[in-house]
Amino acid sequence: MFKGLTRLQLQMVALTSLLVLAGSVWLARSESSASGASQCRCFPGDACWPSTSTWNTLNNTVGGRLIKTVPIGAVCHDTFPGVSYNAKKCADVQGNWARPELHDETTHSPMAAFFANMSCDPFTPRSAPCVIGSYVQYAVKASCDSDYRATINFATKYNIRLVIRNTGHDYMGKSTGAGAIALWTHGIKDTTIKDYKSSYYTGKAIKLGAGVQANEAQEAANAKGYVVVEGDCPTVGIAGGYTQGGGTSPLGSKFGLAADQVLEWEVVTGAGTVLTATPTQNTDLYWALAGGGGGTYGAVLSMTVRMYKNMATAGVTLSYLESSDAYWQILQVFLTNLPAVLKSGAVLYWQLLPGNFFYMPQAYLPGGTAKDLVKLLQPTLDALNAKKIPYSLTSKDFPTFQDSFKTLNPEMNITEFNLGGSLIPRSLVATNKSVTALVAGLKSVTDNGGILAGVSMDVSKTPPVPNAAHPAWRDSLFLAFLGTSLTTRSTSWLFNSIPKDLVMLFHKALRLLSPILLLLNESVHGKVIPPRDSYDGCRAIPGDYSWPSLADWNALNKTVGGRLIATIPIGALCHHPAVSCTIGRHVVYAINALGPSDIQQGVKFAKAHKIRLVIRNTGHDYLGRSTGAHALGVWTHNMKSMELTKYQSRDYSGPAVKIGAGVHGVDAYTFANSKGLVVVGGNCPSVGIAGGYTQGGGHGPLASKYGLGADQVLEWEVVTAGEL
Repeated sequence: MFKGLTRLQLQMVALTSLLVLAGSVWLARSESSASGASQCRCFPGDACWPSTSTWNTLNNTVGGRLIKTVPIGAVCHDTFPGVSYNAKKCADVQGNWARPELHDETTHSPMAAFFANMSCDPFTPRSAPCVIGSYVQYAVKASCDSDYRATINFATKYNIRLVIRNTGHDYMGKSTGAGAIALWTHGIKDTTIKDYKSSYYTGKAIKLGAGVQANEAQEAANAKGYVVVEGDCPTVGIAGGYTQGGGTSPLGSKFGLAADQVLEWEVVTGAGTVLTATPTQNTDLYWALAGGGGGTYGAVLSMTVRMYKNMATAGVTLSYLESSDAYWQILQVFLTNLPAVLKSGAVLYWQLLPGNFFYMPQAYLPGGTAKDLVKLLQPTLDALNAKKIPYSLTSKDFPTFQDSFKTLNPEMNITEFNLGGSLIPRSLVATNKSVTALVAGLKSVTDNGGILAGVSMDVSKTPPVPNAAHPAWRDSLFLAFLGTSLTTRSTSWLFNSIPKDLVMLFHKALRLLSPILLLLNESVHGKVIPPRDSYDGCRAIPGDYSWPSLADWNALNKTVGGRLIATIPIGALCHHPAVSCTIGRHVVYAINALGPSDIQQGVKFAKAHKIRLVIRNTGHDYLGRSTGAHALGVWTHNMKSMELTKYQSRDYSGPAVKIGAGVHGVDAYTFANSKGLVVVGGNCPSVGIAGGYTQGGGHGPLASKYGLGADQVLEWEVVTAGEL
């Protein structure tokens, strides 16, 4: 019947995603083109990317303040167009690479060097590639609301990713971005002290431009005899992600989070409208900006915050080294005593280092004396004395808070650590059992070569005005930073240079005791740790996150005919003891799907329990999307059916083959060949033909003759979330 025909059209049977339309791919394509809708941003090299003249027009609109990115590492290479190698300038970049100030003054460079993706690494050889890569392509040095509007409108019109940036203090790299235009607020440095009167606050306040940094805000306040709640790092931009994300501070126990201080926001919305948001005007926007996350709800032009009378401040440092288990016993005393210390208004910054070294470089008591602060720490000192463990203790009274901060706050080398942050609740030191488990979790970090830094403060007091700061802040004992030391001269910032399971080891010890909350701008790369609280005000996700129980998984297993597979990493046989090999980023379970009903059950289960669902056939994905931490997998690998049919429609009449979701390219080639025909497939014979290959376009040896794999599709058979 089909003799003499040279190709087959494909009818795919596949679960693509939960939002895919079940219908003709050709029809879907024409509808998408007609509507102009796109799920992807325009990227350099795309036909939609603005021309040079278009960029020049934007530059004229913003008064010549459009800056094309030249990576700061370009002076260390001969490979970036228009920039020559300069040994002196290169040495300066290398020598200051770990300092925040180097990155503060750029439009593009993130302090988390991992997210620069070695695009233009100053430590690679002179002849190594230097490209814009992961950096923003352009930035507008904004000075006013019209610059904001012009930038936002341009990004919207040309469908370009928009990044809002002041200094680059973000360990998740969100202050830069490949193919993006940055709204660079760094030059908006206005500070205005005012007498503020409203129904919710009457007193001194300071209005801060979007580019003001913490040290600049503090200097302006100090000149008038006041203080503001500022960050731990003096160079952080105070009106950006710091306050919008909550904001820790040496003044936190006394006055609360930075988000608690905000009186009003001046913000430009995505529509280009300038709004003032206060507790009584545009209240939802005010609420969301104060703790709900930076760069999410609008671009802040300025914020106005409370000021407080300056005060004498006590400072203490403490360190000790002890090789025996007594070290951990002392730590247990320290942690148990923390709630009382913090309740008095103190804030403590401390570190646990490999080799059983405890180091507290900063402890503040605003409004108190050194004698008061030492007394608060006395239980820990008594325990050290009882164990005859030598320690170093210094204490001092400072005339102002600023004096204490400038003296005690050490300079930070921001590129030398891989960080992950978690809020640890006070409940974990409420009983001997829970604090013992907490100490065991902390011990697992340093025993595995990690570093743990704690920022301890008490912000439990209800803020004067409700805001979006997560409730977990109010119950927290300390913010734990988990890190591993990296070398600034490393040529690899990849995951394989970092003990990936370090954070997992810590959380594994705590997860059964209490929910663990990760901070967005300080969470570990790629880690999502369940359970996760719902956050209805900021995300429209109803209900509480609850990881399925063993009974839930057993019920699912029965529903899919006993074909639920618990993941055992393929490398497990290479590890001893077995505990040193964890599931990590692999799916936790997978359904060995044999038909649509199995897929439907997987979708239904994932929806009911609000867990990630991963669709997988073979794993041919260089971005790792065929697996996922804390996910349920639907494994279509054994859906191998192939059926030759004669297809008739308005657009095509001829032979076609219906291909199951688990069919590999080589299977399809063999089947077609047995009929004297060919099928368009990929270069790799083992790639799943109905999955990401065709759904992503699909190039192959026959592409020049017949087109992409996606061009061959007649029908898709899919399971959607909606049909359940």
